[in-house]
Amino acid sequence: FLGQIAVALLICSSGQIAESIPVPFLGRIDLGLYLGIAFTVLWIVGITNAFNIIDGLDGLAAGLAFIGAVALGIIGWLNGSTLAVILCFTLAGGLLAFLKYNFHPARIFLGDTGSLFLGFSLATISIISSHKTAGTVILLAPMLALGVPLFETLVSIARRYMRGVPIFCAD
Repeated sequence: FLGQIAVALLICSSGQIAESIPVPFLGRIDLGLYLGIAFTVLWIVGITNAFNIIDGLDGLAAGLAFIGAVALGIIGWLNGSTLAVILCFTLAGGLLAFLKYNFHPARIFLGDTGSLFLGFSLATISIISSHKTAGTVILLAPMLALGVPLFETLVSIARRYMRGVPIFCAD
């Protein structure tokens, strides 16, 4: 967990920080540098762990990552972020090939390394692709693209908390 925070801070040190967030119907919320760093770290660590938590069924994490990569690729294309488009569609192509062998009965698995990589990649790409638009994160689009893993993470944390089970233990 500390390693994930350190890597997210490394991303922030490269200048990829969400300093403001446009919120529908409320306008633009300026976070400033320090809250922007905190939000960016929370976003990256949260999405990274969300994909690790949902990696329990054959094809689920990779399938959702594929959908998220395609959606973020389209968002990157609309924002004019060539890097995000290349990264997302390359990731989507690799996931499509992986899914052939990951559906039930799965012959290969993501494991912790694969699911953490997917979550980190998608979280970072969502920051990079929306960073091009005047340093803001378009909050709604990445949340919709990555909504299922985020929702599942919140439900899993709540379920574990109510059962008195540590939130980082396996399900």
